[in-house]
Amino acid sequence: MVGNLVVILGDQLSLEISSLEKIKKNEDKILMMEVSNEIEYVNHHKKKLVLILSAMRHFADELKKNGFNVTYIEFDKSKKNFTKELEYQCTKCNPKSIKITHPSEYRVLEEVKKWEKLLDIPVTILEDTRFFCKIDEFSEWAESRKELKMENFYQQMRKKYKILIDNKVNPEKIFFELFKNKVSEKISSNNDEGQIEIIYDNCSNKINFKSSEILLDSILNNNIDVPYSCQGGVCSSCIARIKKGKIDMKTNQILTNQEINEGLILTCQSIPKSKNIIIDFDDV
Repeated sequence: MVGNLVVILGDQLSLEISSLEKIKKNEDKILMMEVSNEIEYVNHHKKKLVLILSAMRHFADELKKNGFNVTYIEFDKSKKNFTKELEYQCTKCNPKSIKITHPSEYRVLEEVKKWEKLLDIPVTILEDTRFFCKIDEFSEWAESRKELKMENFYQQMRKKYKILIDNKVNPEKIFFELFKNKVSEKISSNNDEGQIEIIYDNCSNKINFKSSEILLDSILNNNIDVPYSCQGGVCSSCIARIKKGKIDMKTNQILTNQEINEGLILTCQSIPKSKNIIIDFDDV
């Protein structure tokens, strides 16, 4: 039997996390889990997954070096979701209670709230002290507002913590410079449908596309794994080289004219203008 079973999630990789503040190294156990549900519930680029899992494993090693008792469950040895893996681990170590820092995702929070009743073990959800503002504090501020404008909320936070505020500056005179994507007029296509060949990781896939659909959307809708992230034309993750056919890009804030002339495209902004297209994610 252990004292507290402390669950640490993949976005809580800090020695300053609240769940570690009062932990007893000789009595309590830390549990970290790689579970398939968290990896598969939305499409992730595999390089992003490698980064996250690598960070988790390095943090687990750091905890062990600092004398913590850590159980780390790797993806190929875990149950499908947090709840099933936690239930299994509780049968092995029989903890007196479970502690976890407040999850940042609502979906995960709702899962955690069910643990106490399901496992018949006391569960404590601790405040995430990494944030300037508590959830209750923001809720109280938002409740009295006719509109939720972040600029007004930021002004309150600056007043509270005296950031960019002094006796000579009126907080109402501090303004924000906001940046937005410049999206061109809607691009029409003369082709009702066509075929695209996607080359990635030395593999080739051919799919049909609709002329009104962005290339990246067509690819993802066919469950083909290619690099992407923001889908707004600003991060460059989805760059590919067009080898055959023509496209128009709705917007572009990344590629230079020379790169475009060399065939590079942002697939998240590309509308097909040809019935047969070949794009290569490897040749960038």
